[in-house]
Amino acid sequence: MMPSRTFLCRVLPALPLLFGLLVGCDDGESSPPPLVLSDAAIALDARVIDAALDMRIVDAASDAAAPDMGMPVEDRLRTHVEVLAGDIGSRGLTRPGALQQTIDYINTELTGMGYTVERQTYDVRGTESVNLWVALPGTERDAEVVVIGAHYDCVPSTPGADDNASGVAANLELARAFAGQPQAQTVQFVFFANEEPPYFQTDDMGSLVYARALATANTNVTSMVTLEMLGFYTDEPGTQDVPLGLAGLFPDTGNFVAFISDVPSSSVLDEAHAAFLGASGFPAEKLAAPGNLPEAGFSDHWSFWQAGYRALMVTDTAFFRNENYHEGTDTFDTLNYARFGAMFPGLVGMVEALAD
Repeated sequence: MMPSRTFLCRVLPALPLLFGLLVGCDDGESSPPPLVLSDAAIALDARVIDAALDMRIVDAASDAAAPDMGMPVEDRLRTHVEVLAGDIGSRGLTRPGALQQTIDYINTELTGMGYTVERQTYDVRGTESVNLWVALPGTERDAEVVVIGAHYDCVPSTPGADDNASGVAANLELARAFAGQPQAQTVQFVFFANEEPPYFQTDDMGSLVYARALATANTNVTSMVTLEMLGFYTDEPGTQDVPLGLAGLFPDTGNFVAFISDVPSSSVLDEAHAAFLGASGFPAEKLAAPGNLPEAGFSDHWSFWQAGYRALMVTDTAFFRNENYHEGTDTFDTLNYARFGAMFPGLVGMVEALAD
């Protein structure tokens, strides 16, 4: 989720660790000669470090177990997040190995549910980027489409558990819940590339590429929902912040999920919010935000607004609650999976209502 509070790259402290990883030293080996850094070495881009680390650790994801279908949904959600944010780690174009592991994991999960996975590929500065999606054809109005999306990338050098392995996990489990259960309208479950900086709200943003393609094809998207950071909840008073000028609009305890749209999407917002509450009873707030509130567009639903579609975001409110946002501390063990699992039936009810 965009924007980051800081993009400072701590390159120098990582160099000794990187050196040790690459040469494979341990306590039983003689120490290497002192590492003398040239100006060029000091100027190493963080992407070089990420790529080198990528070679060493990304293979751990190959042995990661898929969720047991007998698990409660909260445990399946946790398993997805642990694989993405723990076994794989930072996911983006600066770590191609990890990015491919992420794509493979999503593909394998969806294929195992019986779906045919489609790929939309596009070029970003000479590198291929991929949006993944599956479709559940509608039984009555198959030309009408509901899009449920989540971005699978994260800020470089962060594990991205809440942002946005949690959204990917929810989208995978929604796809599982609806596998073989077609609705009146067609439902697409989409996994977007490149939501995070430096691609956010640029032509390289995966959801913008996808939304524009739908619009070019004159696809009748009746609603779109972004699943953006869904796993961080606390009952401690005073933990919830809000955008400037909205004080008192939301509770000050960060134990709810928020439904956010622009004003033109307010009817879809109302329907989604009501269905969520009816299916789960989980605390949920809503806001049809005015056009002068930039935070309302801080995810992939913004791309669908640009294409003229009605869209909204479901979120735990990101940096307005979670201090691990865009930090290395955004790890899988910081999320509340009991709450995550408790709100999930509301998402199922929301999709059923929107696709009816």
